[in-house]
Amino acid sequence: MRNLVLLHIFFVMLAFVGQSQSVEAMIEPNQILIGEITTFTLKLKTAEKLENWNFPKLDNPIQARETGNIKDEYKTIDLFWNSLKDTVIEKEGQFIYQRNVSLQVWDSAFVLIPPIPLELKDTILYSNPVMLNVDFPAQKEDIEIYDIEEMLTQVEIEKNIPLWQLISAGIILLIITGLIIYFIKKKNSVDSIIPKENIPIHIAAIKSIEKLEEEKMYERDLKEYYFQISLVLRRYLSLLLKERIAEKTTSEIELLLKKHRIAKSVFPSLSIVLNQSDMVKFAKVQPTKEEIIAVGENAKKIVLELHDSHRKIMNATNV
Repeated sequence: MRNLVLLHIFFVMLAFVGQSQSVEAMIEPNQILIGEITTFTLKLKTAEKLENWNFPKLDNPIQARETGNIKDEYKTIDLFWNSLKDTVIEKEGQFIYQRNVSLQVWDSAFVLIPPIPLELKDTILYSNPVMLNVDFPAQKEDIEIYDIEEMLTQVEIEKNIPLWQLISAGIILLIITGLIIYFIKKKNSVDSIIPKENIPIHIAAIKSIEKLEEEKMYERDLKEYYFQISLVLRRYLSLLLKERIAEKTTSEIELLLKKHRIAKSVFPSLSIVLNQSDMVKFAKVQPTKEEIIAVGENAKKIVLELHDSHRKIMNATNV
């Protein structure tokens, strides 16, 4: 136990002494019963405002350590978090970036949450370790303690339900399930991507691309940005051609464009964008900054070209 306390003091001093940035971890309350919720708080204090910075991703469950014996031997224990809340506060010339995590523990233990590393420019800061005491609820004298799993496997049916009622209920459930599946398939026979606003589908597609560009999603998640660009194009084609596009390969999309007599000049640029998305997502290709900016512009041009080509075909058909 003495070693544990010394470790705690060391990281507290390391986090706060002589730095313009500091990381502080705390847990409140620090003593709970099994299954109760406590709040784990991580604070980053810095003199300058940070741009496009996020707390490190937390796994669920969080791996912590359990201690409590004389030798201070550790074993891992899971802490399950239910919700996250991030806030930014400016106070007395400092910016405070704070994350609150609601935690639950389902085992009695004296828990040590180890220091969490935060990468800040060229520096790695470590939070102080925090301790949490998780105890059993007070046992009532006349109640025997059961294992949770044992209780779940010993459920008794208090009332005898007639067999014909069970069969009827099963048949009704099957009919309802079948109807639900039928209507879902019918609704999705053509990709059910309907613009929320009452605007032309090509305008809706372009607005979706512009939103991705404005949010600079490529700075947070490059793979997701390329995936969303590809998804917008596939959804637009689905609505335009009244065909299922989402699962089709690039070659299959080319055949569909030929089937609907879409101008051949559109396909090369469409093929490049779709293939780029696949390469970034699956082959881990790292595009240049110019290519990242260009993919959004190219996608918008493709939407306009597809719209113009389809409109000319419809006009010629109606003549």
